[in-house]
Amino acid sequence: MIERALPGQILLGDFRIDNIRCYVTGKSLGGGRYMANRYHIVDKHGTTRTVYNAKINIHRANAEPTFLGIQSEELQSFAAARVDSLKRDAEQTGSYFVSP
Repeated sequence: MIERALPGQILLGDFRIDNIRCYVTGKSLGGGRYMANRYHIVDKHGTTRTVYNAKINIHRANAEPTFLGIQSEELQSFAAARVDSLKRDAEQTGSYFVSP
């Protein structure tokens, strides 16, 4: 499967997927609510880029979940020039958190 994938492509095998959650990471506010961290990094050419840390959780029937990406707590060595914490209000983003 991996040798057939195109650069940057993510292939999922044919198994029962209960749900997939993709989100950007940030500090927990409690009650299932989180901030979103926006990172400012400087590339090798000296250009500042704005990025977010993405996390993907894949839950499958009768199997352990698969986690892709890195939690914000594990980013201590990430070389960001600046970090902004953004409040993710549903009214502003159009995103609503749904419990399984």
